[in-house]
Amino acid sequence: MSEKQKEILAKMADALPNMTEFEKGYLTCLVETRAGVNKKESDGEDDGRTENF
Repeated sequence: MSEKQKEILAKMADALPNMTEFEKGYLTCLVETRAGVNKKESDGEDDGRTENF
């Protein structure tokens, strides 16, 4: 893990206890969505969308 990632995690750990349940849920959704996108990209799956360049 890079130093930048460790710094981000430390900041999140400090902020999490002060967040509302809504903010925690929103953050969880963002993280899970991004993790799913990264997994699809690493597995080489196609999401069915086409890009027009």
